Amino acid sequence: MDKWIRENKIASGIILVLVVVLAVVYFNKQSAGIAIKSEFQKKQECSQQYDLANTKIKESGRVFQNDTYTLNEIFYSPKMNTCLYAYTIHTTTDPKEIYTIDDLFGGGVFVGGMSKTAEADFSQKIAELKK
Repeated sequence: MDKWIRENKIASGIILVLVVVLAVVYFNKQSAGIAIKSEFQKKQECSQQYDLANTKIKESGRVFQNDTYTLNEIFYSPKMNTCLYAYTIHTTTDPKEIYTIDDLFGGGVFVGGMSKTAEADFSQKIAELKK
């Protein structure tokens, strides 16, 4: 009888451990799913901020009367946990191109003037911020 009780306790302990492990795995997957949905929703919300980004650029004081700009991209940055917008100012003076990435709700993140690597640095910075 003692042997049967001891074996029953061991079996119950193993079952309890398995239930706990399965519960932890289940809740971790649920949390990861929520995080993914949340990031997807943030990407969607950021991509819809075209008008706000244009307003911010126009009000920034960086684009002068004879200058133009191109809004290259609006995206969510998981690295910074915010919406960013990337734009290029086309000037009539040197540097001819100014590459800028700004936080939609805060300050500047990246500014690069015309150099041999400025456009490549700009693209690389955008890729880094999207990771």
